[in-house]
Amino acid sequence: MKATILGLAVASVALASTNNLVVNGSFESGTASWQTPGTPVAVYTAVSTAVDGVWGLRVSGRTNLTHCPAQTITTALTNEGNGVSIGVSFAVNLSGPAHVRCNLQMNDSSGSRSVILAEKTIDATNSWTRLEGARVLTWSGTLTLASVRFEIGQMTELVYPTFVIDDVRIRRDSDRDGLTDDIDPVIANADAN
Repeated sequence: MKATILGLAVASVALASTNNLVVNGSFESGTASWQTPGTPVAVYTAVSTAVDGVWGLRVSGRTNLTHCPAQTITTALTNEGNGVSIGVSFAVNLSGPAHVRCNLQMNDSSGSRSVILAEKTIDATNSWTRLEGARVLTWSGTLTLASVRFEIGQMTELVYPTFVIDDVRIRRDSDRDGLTDDIDPVIANADAN
């Protein structure tokens, strides 16, 4: 009897995607799948300082707030479906205090917009800080661009500290509780038993 009940509970787990929409989010393959705005002035280097795996991505020599890694996730996001609830998480290690923001640039049939996925002002230096956020993403008509972009620096003072970024994740959060489905699977009809 107990085995039957357990089997039913396991069978009722929703089969939502738990894939990371970001490819190479732990930078184990260096900058593969990432755009590197600002090069050759901004220098992107894989370094053995990481919170996930062996490698993180160090970015130095920046002369602009947007000289940070970016990645196009249009196909992956479209496959998740319009109206998907997502969770974003990443870790950053700064050489100086800065405002850190993760945006999603979206272009669709109605135009272009930028959606803030996570942001925080960080005073701690030379230590890892994790940023997290959650959003419901919708678009009109056809989604033609979805690009994850970071802005790191002090905008009014024009200060762009060196940083290391690692463990970038964007995953489905079906029950919209702030925990992505790989951490907190959705149980269909959990109250029905």
